[in-house]
Amino acid sequence: MEYFTAKSRKNNKKFSNYGISSIVTILTVMCVMSFTILSYITSKYDYILTQKIAHKNTEYFEASCYANDRLERIDKILHKCYVNADSESDYYTDAFNKLQQYSGIFYSNQKTKLSIQNSGGTSFYYQFTTNISNTRRLETIVYIKYPLNLSDTFYQLKGSYEKVEINEPIDDTLNVYTGD
Repeated sequence: MEYFTAKSRKNNKKFSNYGISSIVTILTVMCVMSFTILSYITSKYDYILTQKIAHKNTEYFEASCYANDRLERIDKILHKCYVNADSESDYYTDAFNKLQQYSGIFYSNQKTKLSIQNSGGTSFYYQFTTNISNTRRLETIVYIKYPLNLSDTFYQLKGSYEKVEINEPIDDTLNVYTGD
C-alpha cells in the first residue's frame, strides 16, 4: 500500500530586509538635511543680528569718547575758573558763564530739571547731549561743585544715559515656519 503523504502547503512568504534599511537610510538623511538647513538659517540670522549689535555698540562707544573729550574740556574750564576766582560764588558765576558758550542745559535741582538762567553763585547741574545716530543720543549730567583744594574734583558725574528719540522697530523674529 502506498502511502501518500499530502504535502501541506505552507505559506512560504519570505520577508525582505532590503526595503526597511533603505527607508531608514532615507529618513535619516532627510532628518540630517532638515537640521542642517535649520542650523544654517539660524546661524545666518545670528550673524546678521551680531553685525547690527556691533554697529550700534561702535556708534555708542564713539559717542562716549566724544562725551569724555567734552568732559575733559569742562574740567579745564573749571580749573581756570577755580584759579581765577576770589570766592566760591565767583567760581560758580564764572563757570556758568563759560559753560554757556557750549550747548547744554543748566538746572539747580536734578529731580525737577527746571532750566536756570544764572547760577546765583551756587552749585548747579549741567547736562549736554552727544549724538550717537539719527535716532539715538547720549545725555550726560554733571554736577558742578566747588573743590576744597586744587587736587579735588571740579565736577561729579551724575549719569550718562542713552536716549532713543524715535522708537526703532525691534527685529526679534527668526525665519522659522510658524503655521501661518
